[in-house]
This record gives sequence, structure tokens and C-alpha cells, in this order.
Amino acid sequence: MMKKLEIKGIGTVSAFKATAYMMIIPSALLFLLGIGLLMVGLITGEPTVLILGITYTLMPVFLIGIYGAISMLIALLYGVLAKKFGGLELIVEEKTELDLTKGPAGNGYAPGPQSNFSPSSSPINSPFNSGSANPQSNMTPPPLPNLPTGPDQNNNT
Repeated sequence: MMKKLEIKGIGTVSAFKATAYMMIIPSALLFLLGIGLLMVGLITGEPTVLILGITYTLMPVFLIGIYGAISMLIALLYGVLAKKFGGLELIVEEKTELDLTKGPAGNGYAPGPQSNFSPSSSPINSPFNSGSANPQSNMTPPPLPNLPTGPDQNNNT
């Protein structure tokens, strides 16, 4: 069953948190770069490198604050504009538990034939069987190629 959903607003705090979560890795990299520059500046006594190290160490705090504030403003603006002109429309398909058992195995979303979700009376379809209830009965592996095992098969000894 398909449903049409419209997003009427985005929470400003939630937008800030999402931005902060996405900035964790870049902020950590900037912080580590700043610590490295601080160490080099302290060891060499170079004031320019020391100032760069302090700047890069403090930059992540300001970046998360600034980007978070901008994302909060965007969420607030989206809420105002969505009420006036309409919001983002999503088409969502609801799946029941029964629908989840139908699907290819190994895709991370649908359980495979080894799952406890599938009824034992239903046939399990795979490339090696013809749809029988016992998947082991018609299973025939592909033939192996004849590969040389050593130099004595080529008579090069």
C-alpha cells in the first residue's frame, strides 16, 4: 500500500543535532591537525605554526556552532515556507512482516531461506533446485575444471 506523506516542518533542535553528528569526523580531523601543529610549533619555537595550531584546535567548536545555527535557520525557514507553499512530498510503501520474507537473501533487508520467518511448507527457490520443499534433494554442484597439479603432468621433469 502506497502512502503520500508531506513534511510540514523540521525541528530546529533536531536540525542542529543532525548537523553536529555529521560534523564529528571533519571536526575530529581539524582538532587532530591542530594538536599536531601545536606540537610542531612548541618543538620548533615557531610562533606562526603555534598560532595555526591554536586556531585549528579551536576551529571545530566554532564550525559546529556556526553550521548548527545555519541549519536551525534553514529548518525554521523551511517550516514557514512549507506552511505557505507546501512541503516536501514523500511516497512511502508500507511493508508487512509477510512482505519482508519475500525477497532475495543476503540483501540485509529480507531474510533468506535459512530464516525462521519462512514457513517450512513453502518451497525454497534457488538456482540449484526446481522448487521442491527439500532444497538439498536437487542440488548438483557445477563440475570442476581439470587443472594441472604440478610439473609432472606436463612431462617437464
